[in-house]
Amino acid sequence: MDLWLLWLEGKLLRKKSSMRRLLAGSAAGAFGAAAGILLPGMPKIILGALLPALMQQITYGRRISLFSGCLFLLFAACLAGGFVELAGRISGFHSFFLWFPAVLFLGGLVVLFEELKREERRLCQVRLVWQNQSICLTGLLDSGNSLYTPEDHRPVYIVEKRSLQCWKNRKAEKILWIPYRSIGRDAGALPAVVMDELWINEEICRKLPVIAFSGYPVSSSGQYQILIHSQEVSI
Repeated sequence: MDLWLLWLEGKLLRKKSSMRRLLAGSAAGAFGAAAGILLPGMPKIILGALLPALMQQITYGRRISLFSGCLFLLFAACLAGGFVELAGRISGFHSFFLWFPAVLFLGGLVVLFEELKREERRLCQVRLVWQNQSICLTGLLDSGNSLYTPEDHRPVYIVEKRSLQCWKNRKAEKILWIPYRSIGRDAGALPAVVMDELWINEEICRKLPVIAFSGYPVSSSGQYQILIHSQEVSI
């Protein structure tokens, strides 16, 4: 149950953690729950506050704030406990503690499998060609990227700057500035250049693509380095 709750927290808050840390965090929760049963005199603050904080710190560290992470775990645990109680009253069986976590685990596997399949379909191989040299990246077919150049309304592809370090000394003939809006920021502008070609899976070629540079990673897990424009999502 703890493993499922921690995994669900990461999925909903869009934060990554390794399977090792997930297992370690859920193991801490399991040992704490067992200690609460074997040691009935244990202060409730340990199980109610310190144990979720320990699970949160082990699994996600600073990637999720300790306060919001603990609140999520406590709320999700109460919600799951309510479903467990309801299932027991409806079924009339007291053995639901054995099968309900199994149903949650199988449901989590199904959701994870579908998510991985969907993510895999959205990933593609991208080759950028500029000044007679090329570089290969992994791209994401991003339906949320709808940036266009303000003058001639050309689609803009967003690449993280650090993935093009081998081209850092190159001089572009012209720098374009692409205005954008995002959550938490009213307005901004990304520097961009016009490159020679952009190939998607070595099948689709875009001549003179506009490539904007992001100073932040476009993928928190490092799975991809460039966001393909939304007009390419249907390929």
